[in-house]
Amino acid sequence: MADEQPEKTPLEKLKIVVSQLKEMEHYARSNMEKLSEIWLLLEEDFRKHKALAERANDLLKAEGALEDLLKLVIQEFDKQCAELEKKP
Repeated sequence: MADEQPEKTPLEKLKIVVSQLKEMEHYARSNMEKLSEIWLLLEEDFRKHKALAERANDLLKAEGALEDLLKLVIQEFDKQCAELEKKP
């Protein structure tokens, strides 16, 4: 059966995971930009919606924490990839 794919190595699998995490980080950054826009709209244009602006700010903080954690995990996984690449 010529169409069968060979089993991926642990390094290849790890690189796939890193790629997926980097994509998640990109979307987290995009979400932060959108949340910032919402926060500004609620905070500056609609002062009567202070409680909603605070909730949007809570989301912004949580998304920022997620992005920071993703960066750390990506660095760790990249380091692991580099170590696996050194091995024969």
